[in-house]
Parts: sequence; C-alpha cells; structure tokens
Amino acid sequence: MQQSLHNMTCKTGQSIDHILQSSAVLASENSVLSVEAQKSRIEADMQQEQSAAIATASEEISQTVADIARNCDVASETSGKVLKLGEKGKEALRVTMDHIGLLSDTSEKLASMINQLDAKTENVGEIIGLIEDIADQTNLLALNAAIEAARAGNAGRGFSVVAEEVRKLAEKTMQATGRITTTITSIQKEARDTSESTEKAVREIKESHESMIKTQSILTEIVDAVQDSSEQITQITAAVNEQTTATEEIAANIHKISDSARAISNHGKNLLSGINKTSGIIADLNSSLGHFRIDPEPATLLELTKADHRFWVQRLYKMVYGEERIAPKEMTDHHQCRLGKWYFGEGKDICGVYGEFIALDSPHKQLHEKARLCIERFNAGDLHAAETLLGEIEEISHDVVGLLDELKRHCLGQAGMAETTRMPQSVFPKETDRVLEKTA
Repeated sequence: MQQSLHNMTCKTGQSIDHILQSSAVLASENSVLSVEAQKSRIEADMQQEQSAAIATASEEISQTVADIARNCDVASETSGKVLKLGEKGKEALRVTMDHIGLLSDTSEKLASMINQLDAKTENVGEIIGLIEDIADQTNLLALNAAIEAARAGNAGRGFSVVAEEVRKLAEKTMQATGRITTTITSIQKEARDTSESTEKAVREIKESHESMIKTQSILTEIVDAVQDSSEQITQITAAVNEQTTATEEIAANIHKISDSARAISNHGKNLLSGINKTSGIIADLNSSLGHFRIDPEPATLLELTKADHRFWVQRLYKMVYGEERIAPKEMTDHHQCRLGKWYFGEGKDICGVYGEFIALDSPHKQLHEKARLCIERFNAGDLHAAETLLGEIEEISHDVVGLLDELKRHCLGQAGMAETTRMPQSVFPKETDRVLEKTA
C-alpha cells in the first residue's frame, strides 16, 4: 500500500511539474503576446493619428491645388489679354514707325530745301554786291559829272541837274541794297538756324526710329515670352487639375487607412482584453498548483522565472501606455526575485558550470536596475525617458530569455541522462497528507 502511494505520489508530482512547466510556458508566451498586441494597438493608434493628420494635410493640399488651378486659369486669361494688348502695341508701334519714317523723309527734304534756299540767298547776296558796286560807280560818275558841269558854267547847268538826279538815284539804290543785304543776311542766318534745327530733328528722328525698332524687337520678344508662358500655364493647369483628382483620391484612401487603423486598434483592444483574461486564468491555475508542495525541476523553474520576467516586461509596457500604475518598491533587486533566489542558491549547484549561467548575472542585474529606473521616471512624469528605458529593457530581456533557454536545454539534457526522478517530499496539500498517513 505504501509503495503504491509512493508511486502515485511520484507520478502525480511529475504530472504537476509538467503542468506547472506548461503553465509557465503559456504564461510566458501570453506575456509576449500581450506586449506585441500592446505595441500593435499603440502603432495602430499612432497610424490612425498620423493618417488623420495626413488626411487633413491632403485635404489642405487638395484645396491649395484647387486654388492654384483657379489662379492658373486667371493667369491664363490674363496672359491672353496681355497677348492681345501686345499685338495691338506692335501694330501701333508699326504705324508710328511708318509715320516717323515719313517724317524723317519730309525732314530730310526740308533740310535739302533749306540748304538750297541758303545757296540761293548766297547768289542774291552776290547780285546785291554787284548792284552796290554799280551804285558806287554811278555815284562816282555823277560826282565827276557835277564837277565838270560846274566848270562849264551856264552851259553845263542842265547836265549838272541830270548828274544830281543820277547821284540821288545811286544813293537810293545803295540804301535799298543795304536794306536788301540786311534782310538777306537775316534770312541766311534764320535759314542756317533752321537747317541746324532740321538736321538735329532728323538725327533725333533717326534715333527715335532706331529706338522704336529695338522697342519693336523687345515687344516681339515679350509677346513671344507671354505666348510661351500662356502655353506653359495651360499645361500646368491641366497637370494641376489631374493633381487635384489624384490628391482627392489620396485623401479618400488615407481616410480608409485611418478607418482601418481604428478598426485594428479596436481589435487590438479586444485582443488585449482576451489576453488579460487568459492571464487571469493562468494565474488561477498557478494559484491552484501552488497548493501542491513540490520542488519543481530546474527546467520548470527556469520556465517559471522566464514567465515572471516576461510578465514584468508586460507590466512595464502597460504602465508606460497608461494601463497600470507600479510603485518603485514593487521592483526588488535581482537577489530577491524567483530567478535571483534560484541563481544565488541551488542554481549554482545545478548549472554553475555553464557559461550561460555565469553570463546571466550581469544582464539580470541591469534589467532590475533599468526597470526600477523606468518606473521612477514614469512616476516623475518623464514619459520620454521611460519609453527610452523600456526599449533598452526589451533588448536586455531578449538576452536574458536567450540565456534562460540555453540553461533549460542543458537542464533537459541532464534530466535525460538521469535514470531516477527526483522525488518531492509531498505533492499534496497538508490536509491530504494527513489522510494518506492514516491510510498508510
């Protein structure tokens, strides 16, 4: 009877250890799943916020593009008006140039006529000079005749009268030629002044004509440039209209993405709710298994420590994202947790020879220190520092889990080589122990 009880206790202990190990694995993976679901939900929320922001920006861009399209239409219309005005300006300039050409020809003819007038006045001056010479000679002859008449006495009195009349006529002729000379001189001066002014006017007209030719060339270039700009504006308008349609489609798609992200976030919340329920069930199972007094196998203990470790990472994530509050005192140092007690206790005897065991102490210590610091920074309101530390904790966590898995592999190898199973003192609650003792 006692042997049967011993065998039953042995098998029951093995079964409970197996259940405990499976429960630890389930709890560990459930914590990982919770963290990943939390990340997915947060990323979905961020994606939703970013999508909403992008959608708003896209709508603003769409409005801006529409404004640009309207402005392009206005610019195109204005360019058309400018082209018409440019063509009218070119035509007006051409007519003006024709008139200036005629004016230039007329001015040149006038200058030629003035030059001819000046030449003719020169000829008149020469004739006047000749008349003056004749008048002088006539006056001299009249004077000589008067002298001779005086010598002749009464016989030359008639001749003297004629000579006096000739002298008077010569004087009048000289006076008339003097006035004519003065007039001719004035005409010549005015003709020269007019000629100079006309020549200056002709030069200025030619310069104006040349300037107008340049202006016509520039105006032609301007009209051509406006024409090119008008064509480009037309092309831009077409492209902008296409862009408006594309932007509206993008905005609509972004709204769909935002809706999808919202749905993903809701699914993530539901998933987290299910994971939390699963965590509660696992906790109840572990609590029930806790009534059995067994010493778990090293592999089981390592799974339990890994589950504890991942559970704490899960709690830190929930804390950082506002779903849980953690007091700094809850995070003990790396000697007092389940892994620490095993590591600095019986773990040395079981796994102390392995390099992974020796390497485990440093990251395990860092994990506790950074976790405590993360809690302190979060409670102090420094969310950015807490998130940064959480990222570092996750990297260290990966290293710790890897070392624990390697140690478990070593422990399973040892268990496979052993032929006997370590027997716990009892696997049943204390009340059951007393009943079994009486039965024995």
